[in-house]
Amino acid sequence: MTSFLRNNVGVEAGASCGWAKLAALPGEPHAGAAGRDTAARRHYSLIASRFKVLAETLGDQSFYMKDLSRELGISDRTLRLACRTMLGMSPGQYIMLRRMQIVRDALRKAEPGVVRVTDVATANGFCELGRFSVKYRHIFGETPSATLRGNR
Repeated sequence: MTSFLRNNVGVEAGASCGWAKLAALPGEPHAGAAGRDTAARRHYSLIASRFKVLAETLGDQSFYMKDLSRELGISDRTLRLACRTMLGMSPGQYIMLRRMQIVRDALRKAEPGVVRVTDVATANGFCELGRFSVKYRHIFGETPSATLRGNR
């Protein structure tokens, strides 16, 4: 996977998805980041780009932050700082939002009588369905079942 990352550093994870929460992220630093171009900022930008590629390859796999950091060849702290600076959120939050958007896209495309929300959510790594539903509603302003029903 490391060679995959080296070959795909410039690839923007999720560039093909129209994610509401993540749309402004690729290439755009968080508002709290320093305005001037510094070596640290360029380094964080590279780390964030590599992290987004890695996040795309995770799919529904569970992960530990130390494993992501090790795969990227950096410390946990550096990964957290790079994500906070360049993405405006923690690595875990980014991956959770990415997965939520994948679920939403799948529910929008699914046929209500054939596909169940439970199946789509669990296929994308959400095993606590009550918490999933609450977070989904908080993020998108509607329940997952309402998204599914909206596909008539």
